[in-house]
Amino acid sequence: MSDTGATELRIFCICGQKMRVVESMYGRRGKCIACRQRIRIPERSELPADEKEIHLCEHPEFLRKAPGTRALTEPPAKPPRDEVPLGDATPLIVPLEPLEALQLLCSFDEEITRQFEALGKQDGKDAGPVGEVTLEGYRVLIENIRNDLDEQLRTHLGKVSAKLEEIEEQIAKANLNARAGEMDYADFARIIFTLRQRREFLALRRHNLRGWLATTDANLSGGRIAVKFEDIPCERIGLTLPPAPIDGLPLAERYVESLREAMTAREEAERKLVAWKRMEEEEPLPAGALGKSLDTHRAARARARAAVALYRQRMNQVIKDCDNDIKAVKGSLDTLRARFQSGALDKAVYQARETGLMRNQWDLAKARDLARAALRAERSAALPAARSSFIRRLAKQERGDGLGKDCWFAWLAAALMLLNITIDITPGQLTANMVALQGLTLVLFVTAVLVSMAAAIPRKRIRGGTYLVLALVYLIAVTACLEQTYHGLGPLGGALRSAPSWFLSAGVLLLFGNYVLVQAAAFVTLRKEEGPVRRALGWSPAIGLAAAAVAGSSCLGLYAPRPELLMPEPGLYSRAIAGYSVTFTIENRGHRPFWYGGSVEQLPRPINLVIEKEQAPGNWRPINASHTMRHARWSGFRPPEPGHAVGRHRFVKLRY
Repeated sequence: MSDTGATELRIFCICGQKMRVVESMYGRRGKCIACRQRIRIPERSELPADEKEIHLCEHPEFLRKAPGTRALTEPPAKPPRDEVPLGDATPLIVPLEPLEALQLLCSFDEEITRQFEALGKQDGKDAGPVGEVTLEGYRVLIENIRNDLDEQLRTHLGKVSAKLEEIEEQIAKANLNARAGEMDYADFARIIFTLRQRREFLALRRHNLRGWLATTDANLSGGRIAVKFEDIPCERIGLTLPPAPIDGLPLAERYVESLREAMTAREEAERKLVAWKRMEEEEPLPAGALGKSLDTHRAARARARAAVALYRQRMNQVIKDCDNDIKAVKGSLDTLRARFQSGALDKAVYQARETGLMRNQWDLAKARDLARAALRAERSAALPAARSSFIRRLAKQERGDGLGKDCWFAWLAAALMLLNITIDITPGQLTANMVALQGLTLVLFVTAVLVSMAAAIPRKRIRGGTYLVLALVYLIAVTACLEQTYHGLGPLGGALRSAPSWFLSAGVLLLFGNYVLVQAAAFVTLRKEEGPVRRALGWSPAIGLAAAAVAGSSCLGLYAPRPELLMPEPGLYSRAIAGYSVTFTIENRGHRPFWYGGSVEQLPRPINLVIEKEQAPGNWRPINASHTMRHARWSGFRPPEPGHAVGRHRFVKLRY
């Protein structure tokens, strides 16, 4: 199919398959051997003279549409004679995971084929044509649904291939930054671990998508199931892909164990097939005695072989990853030594970091050796054990530092917060906090839950930063709730105002003790960190106390009442009182109301008018003077009412 010395063109399918085109193929119709995507090979005149590669994702004009649907009365379409398969002659791609929709369609197709064979063996001419027409209609329905399913699979395959290329670019950039010393190796290990986990999932998903597109055997698609023709779907089947596996193991350990399972499955299938062959040689068996079981074992062997081949391919990628990580460690070591020589690091920190990097390099070399030993194994018994100390260290390095002593501080703080809900904040409190202080109860409960969840974060920096944020928010919220209660009209506010040492009660002390525990958890977590994280740890208590002071002082007095006594207004002479009347205006220029009259136990900010008489220069004494009050809503002056509220930017007039 190739011409010696002819100019070759490379076409990259949307599934990622690379296809070789020689001079004799230009202008013909082609089909990808991996995903069966129909392609129009361009003429030589349609391409620039120096064009060597075509990516179909960028040139959709070279994609031919799928066969589409055909009417039930149309004969099956035959493939064109000049259509050439493109791509290397690779074996059939076997999916490793079942797809329910494909399994159903393949089972219907095989049942139709079986019914056709049964009709061909029948004697008589009356039943045959009717049965054939009906079966042909069923086959057209299945073909139409399968074509639609293939289009959905190709769409997903194109998206997965594009995402895989994007992940590969991100991995390459991270490797470059780590080798150049622009990224700390600990940060690099955590970032690259997430990227590689995503890459491996996409690689497995791409393999399965290609396998689902190429599979027509029910056993290879997940196993033959019993079907009935009346259950054939007449509408489009929605594509539901298997969910992503939740696996945080290092790639070397994961693929060694996956390879072990695949080899074990392959050996088991081979043993069953050998036993079947011996049974067949020893005595003749009925035609359908174990036919279905034999097909199942053959499909299991094919799936196991495909899994072994794929896992070995990914194991080679693991070896390359280990080599890249070792080079990244060397780059970090060079940067660390340069910083030490320039005096940016002291000797103790330098030695600790250098020891950690050297240990990482040794662990990566051991993981590479493990992957190489696994590649040389031909049987499951020859595979090395993946449960080693260096694997655990790699997992800790990649996934985070795990749980530490700080978690005990956090969990203790969470437990005490829940206990704090039942402890009164004042000795004279008649009801529990859950009833009297619903806002404070909500703050305690939500913060306890969030602190418990933060303690389970595996990465130290993120866990410690979460502690700092939660401690700051908790302190501000608790102080604001207490301030709001102290200046409230309820009985609890009066109890707080009448108790001078209310802030020394067990409930209040425990409220702020919880903050100290969360702050201690953050300190234990981040005490060995450097840079901005360490500075944030040092500044967080000061920021928390300043924020609490702002919240407890009504935003530094901006959100407080400001009663002001304006200039008195003398009135006319009154014979009823045999003297002059004087009017006083008290205006509230703040953002909170105050109350005229009343006691501190009842009202948070009572204002009372006291009239004094000067007996001698500088000697004043109060006198019992009656006065009246006038409000903007009243038509005249009335006797004063204790507890009269004066809102923001409002005033009240008093006449003596």
